[in-house]
Amino acid sequence: MVVAHNLTAYNAQRQFNLINNSRSKSTEKLSSGYRINRAADDAAGLAISEKMRRQIRGLTQGTFNVQDGISALQVAEGALAEVHDMLQRLNELSVKSANDTLQETDRDYIQQEVDNIVAEIDRVGETTSFNERRLLGDIQGTTPEYSSLSDLIHCSSIGTGKMSEAILANGYYHPAATLDFSGINSRNISMLDGKGFSFVCPMGCGETFKFTFDTTSDDSSRTGSTTLGSGTHYYKVGIKSCKNGTDIINSMWNALNTYQLTGQQIGPNNIQVAHDNMLVKTGSNSFAIYGIGEQYPTPAGAKNWYKTVSGNRGDVDCSELTGGEILNDDRNLWIQAGTEAGHGMFITINRVNGETIGVRNLNVSTQEDAGKSIDRVKGAIKFISTERSSLGAQQNRLEHTYKNLMNIVENTQAAESQIRDTDMAREMVQYSLSNILAQAGQSMMTQANQSNQGVLSLLS
Repeated sequence: MVVAHNLTAYNAQRQFNLINNSRSKSTEKLSSGYRINRAADDAAGLAISEKMRRQIRGLTQGTFNVQDGISALQVAEGALAEVHDMLQRLNELSVKSANDTLQETDRDYIQQEVDNIVAEIDRVGETTSFNERRLLGDIQGTTPEYSSLSDLIHCSSIGTGKMSEAILANGYYHPAATLDFSGINSRNISMLDGKGFSFVCPMGCGETFKFTFDTTSDDSSRTGSTTLGSGTHYYKVGIKSCKNGTDIINSMWNALNTYQLTGQQIGPNNIQVAHDNMLVKTGSNSFAIYGIGEQYPTPAGAKNWYKTVSGNRGDVDCSELTGGEILNDDRNLWIQAGTEAGHGMFITINRVNGETIGVRNLNVSTQEDAGKSIDRVKGAIKFISTERSSLGAQQNRLEHTYKNLMNIVENTQAAESQIRDTDMAREMVQYSLSNILAQAGQSMMTQANQSNQGVLSLLS
C-alpha cells in the first residue's frame, strides 16, 4: 500500500476528464445543431460541406436572378401589349381614312390622332425600363467580348504552317502550329460548332487528319481510314458539356484514345496522330502540332529526319477557327443562373419604336396614303406579335430554369445536411451515456481517495 502516488485516483481522474470532454462536445453539437463546428470535428466533411454551401448559396442567388429576368421580360411584354392596342387603333384609323366618303378635314383630324399614337409608341419604347435599365430602347446590355473566333482561339504557326519548315537541320524541331483555346467559355463555345482544323503528313504520303467540333452532342466519332499511315481520318469531337478550353482538349484526347488507330502510340501528353505527326499538350488550354521522327521520340529526343525533305510539306489549316462571326450585340441581357462563371443564359429584347416597327411618319391624309398605311400597320402588328411570342418563350424557359435550380438547391441542401448537421437522437444517447459515466467517474474518484484511509490505522 502506497500513499505518495494515488494511482487509482489518477486513473479515475484521467477517465473522468476524457468523459467530460466527450460530454462537452456532445453539448456543443446539441446546442448548435451542427455535427461539425470546427475543422477538427471532421476535416474532410467540413471541406465538402463548405463546397456544397458555396453551390447552395450561389444557386439560391441564381434563382433570384432568374426571377428578376422573368420580371424584366414581363415588364417588356406588358409594354408591348399596350403597343399592340395602339397598333390596332392605328389600323382602325387607317381603314377609316381609306374610306372615300370622308372630307379632307376629316382625315386631318384622323392624322392628328395617328401622330399622337405614333409618338406614344416612341415614348413607350424609350422609357420602358426595369430597375432603371431600359428594355425597349437603348438597352446597353452585354457588349460583345469578341467579334470572331480568331479573338478567342490563337493559332500561331511557324512560317506558312508547313511542318517541314518547323524542322531544323540540327535535329531539333518546333511545332508547326500551336492552338490556344483559353478564350473559350460557356458563353461563346457555340461558335465552334461545325468548325475545326486539319493537317497533312509532311513526308508526302498524303495522310490527313481533320478535326471538327460538335456542340450539339458529347459523343465523338471517327470515319475514314482506321490505319495509321494512310488515308484520311475524320474526327468529330463532341463538346456539348465543355465549359472551357481545357474541357475541349480533354474531349479531343478522349476521342483519340477511344478510336485508336492501328499502330498508334499514345502517352499522357503526347499522341501520335498521323504517321509523322504528334499532338503535344503545351498547357491546360493549348496543344501543339509537331512533325515527329521515324520512331516516337519526345520533343527533346527528336531525330534529324526531315532535313532531306524537299519542298514545303505538311500543311496545317486553322482557317475555320479564324472566322468573322458576331455572337451577340447590345440587345442581350445576361442572366447569371448558376454558381460558376458562364452558367446562365442571354435574354434578348428587340428595340421597339415607330421606326423599327415601320409606323414612323405614318400618313393617312389621303385615301391612297391611308391604303398604304393599312399594310404598314399590318406589318407592325406582325412584328410586335413575333416579339411578344419571343418574350413569352424566353419567360417560359426562365421559369423552367427556376424550377430546376430550386430542385438542385433542395437536393444539395439535403446532402449538405447529412454531412454537417447533428443527428439529435444519436447525440442525445451519447450525451446521456457521457453523463452517466461522468457521475460514475466522480464516484470512483471518491472511492479511490478513501481507499488510502486505511494507512492511518497502521500508523495509530
